[in-house]
Amino acid sequence: MKLITREWMAKADGDWRVVNSQNRSRNPVYDAICFHAQQTAASLPELAQVDQDARYLTTFAVEIRYPGIIAAEHHAQKCTLAARKIRKIVRSAMEV
Repeated sequence: MKLITREWMAKADGDWRVVNSQNRSRNPVYDAICFHAQQTAASLPELAQVDQDARYLTTFAVEIRYPGIIAAEHHAQKCTLAARKIRKIVRSAMEV
């Protein structure tokens, strides 16, 4: 695997750890879950451009970080499932 690919995978893995940590939290920050789920998928460009789940996650790429838009638990759950699916497919395809 190329160095740049490993670096992007490390970024995606870091974002994925935040998603999982927040999902296990007693008081999860749903905005953070959605943002980092989107970043997990965005760091895996081989699939992020074509997958419907990635398009859903893209809605949380920027706007969620600013006041006026607040994610709910169902958004966090859907983002987590979408990122999990994308991550699994890409990691499998890359034999990681």
